[in-house]
Parts: sequence; C-alpha cells; structure tokens
Amino acid sequence: MNSNLLLYVMTGAVVVSTIAILMQFLLMYQLVRAVKGMDTKLQELVGRVDPLLDKAMVTLDEGRKQIADVAAQASEVLEMGRKQLTTIDFVLSDVSARSKQQLDRAELVLDDAMARFQETVALLHGGFVKPIREINGLVAGFRAGLSQFLRGGRPTVAQATQDDEMFI
Repeated sequence: MNSNLLLYVMTGAVVVSTIAILMQFLLMYQLVRAVKGMDTKLQELVGRVDPLLDKAMVTLDEGRKQIADVAAQASEVLEMGRKQLTTIDFVLSDVSARSKQQLDRAELVLDDAMARFQETVALLHGGFVKPIREINGLVAGFRAGLSQFLRGGRPTVAQATQDDEMFI
C-alpha cells in the first residue's frame, strides 16, 4: 500500500501542478491580452500626442525666440535710457554750473551798482544838500536879523515869553 499511496500522492501532486500550470497559463494569457489591449490604446494615444508634441516643441522654440527678442529689445531700451540719463545728468550739471556763475556775476554787478548808488547819494548830499542847508540857515539868520533890526526897539513881554517858550 505504500507504493500505491506514493503513486496516489504523486499523481495528485502531478494533477495539482498541472492545474496550477494551466491556471498560470490562463492568467498569463489574460495578462498578454490586457497588455495587447493597452498597447493598442497606447499606440492610439501616441498617435494623437505626437502631433501635439511636435506643435508644442515648435511653440516652445518660438516662445524662446520671442523671449530672447524681447530681452534683447529690453536691454537696448535700458541701454538707451542709461545713455539718456547720463546725458541729462551732464546737461543738468552744466546748467547748474553756468547758473551759479551767472548768479555770481549778477551779484557782483548788483554790489557794484549799489556801491555806485551810495557814492552818488553821498556826493549829492555832500555837494548839493549840505550847501543848500547851509545857505538856508544863513538866509534864515539873515531874515531873523533883518526882522529884528526893522522892528526896532525892544520886544514886548508877551513876545519875549513866546520866544523863550519856543526854546524850552
């Protein structure tokens, strides 16, 4: 019975391994079918994506070129702006220096004119006004003397008091 039992066990093992191999075969067959289905769908997807990918690459290249052009133009604009700012700075510095020189000159001219005006006023005062005042004083004195002389006699008390009050 040992040999029959061993035969049964071995037959059972062969049957179980055959069933396992058949099941593996069926699973592999299903797996191959699923992979083929995925391959067809993947091929369809690649067929649709390839033109889009080509267009995307062309668009990306154009975008890169446009960005490079814009960057170059921006660089040129910035360079021109820098040059213009340098020119403006130079012009403003020059205008500022010239304005300062002109203001200094105007101040010198104004100081000279004021000095001459003061000299002229001093000359007029010394040359005309002072002699006129002196002459006016002499005339007033002469008039007072003449009126005193022509009045004759002594002044009255009221007149003398009035004259004294004027001096006080």
